[in-house]
Amino acid sequence: MKKIPDISALRRNSSNFLLKNDLIAGFHWFGPWARDTFISMPGLILTEKNYDMARKIFMNYANNMEENLIPNNLYNQSFESSADASLWFIYALYKYYAYSLDKAFVLSLLEKVRAIINSYIQGNDDFSLDGKFIM
Repeated sequence: MKKIPDISALRRNSSNFLLKNDLIAGFHWFGPWARDTFISMPGLILTEKNYDMARKIFMNYANNMEENLIPNNLYNQSFESSADASLWFIYALYKYYAYSLDKAFVLSLLEKVRAIINSYIQGNDDFSLDGKFIM
């Protein structure tokens, strides 16, 4: 029988990546970036049922949206653009709901999600959809 590895040290140390209202998923290469934050949120925060922290992170980025998109970096304006950070935000919000079943919080961000989707449909200077979009 294969022995299951003890991951308690990984769980314990994952909290080292949490900030007040953010997550440093790309440590040590750089600070908090939305893309990495929302990619890693399910594994670092949601599996631990730290829903309060997840809500703070979502609101931190949602309240700082620019041109209906999630900024990739709230702290260093030289790295503010990311074509997929907003899509990872939506994915993480879906995972938040899957773990927490907190429909009220998800609904509170629905207008932000709609704005993000519309931004991708309309495009901007950095990206746009290719081909036809049928809704």
